[in-house]
Amino acid sequence: MSDNDFDDADYDEYESSSDIEYNQDAPQDPVISEEEENNSEKENLPQTRRISSAWKYFNDKTSQYPGRPVCCKCQKVFGKDTGISTLKRHLSSAHKIMIENVKSTLTNQSVLNFKWVDSWPEKEK
Repeated sequence: MSDNDFDDADYDEYESSSDIEYNQDAPQDPVISEEEENNSEKENLPQTRRISSAWKYFNDKTSQYPGRPVCCKCQKVFGKDTGISTLKRHLSSAHKIMIENVKSTLTNQSVLNFKWVDSWPEKEK
């Protein structure tokens, strides 16, 4: 007997779908694509990236150049994908403003002094 063989009585039992009742008052969930789901998750997440102190000198919310960094000192406009290094270099060369790196501003770290041990000692003679 194969998997496709079954009694006609069993088939008749599953064939009639009129016995199934649907709750018309229940809310129907719309089908959401993976892309829409990922976008909504990104919108709900808090911003976790560190913001450089160089952004104090740039505005990217201007109506004339939306999303593009504009220098607050000289009004120079940069591209949307301009990196923070380029902005820091502009501040340094054009306005003599030096922005320190985040790593160099951490002063509460201490240096541990470990005793040096030769992991491959010479054999005793």
